[in-house]
Amino acid sequence: MYKNLVQIRTQIFQPEKETTVLKGMFWTSESPPANTIGVLESPQELRSFIAIINLSTDIERKLCVALPGLDIESETIYERWKMVVDSNTIEHNPNIDIIFFDPAYISDSDYKFLPARIWRKQIKIGNN
Repeated sequence: MYKNLVQIRTQIFQPEKETTVLKGMFWTSESPPANTIGVLESPQELRSFIAIINLSTDIERKLCVALPGLDIESETIYERWKMVVDSNTIEHNPNIDIIFFDPAYISDSDYKFLPARIWRKQIKIGNN
């Protein structure tokens, strides 16, 4: 189990509990096609994976959820999101690299450890 995800798992299993994870969630009316994930590259202090969830509501919008990266610095990603949100200094032109799903990512051994390789910038799969 990936320890940087403990905070998000806690929030999912205890939705009534308010944690700093909630600061790493935001709404958007725009999103890429289904089965994509983003890597927020800038602002650098908020670098994280971004999962885009389509919620069934009367309003067409998606919930974007920041997920920690694979390095030790990512343990504090939600505290950094909280600091930026609370200080109202969110950059309005973030750089998100969108990664479109390919079934080969699951079945082809060439893509073993793909999230780690993307995070470490060892492989480029996506577009800005």
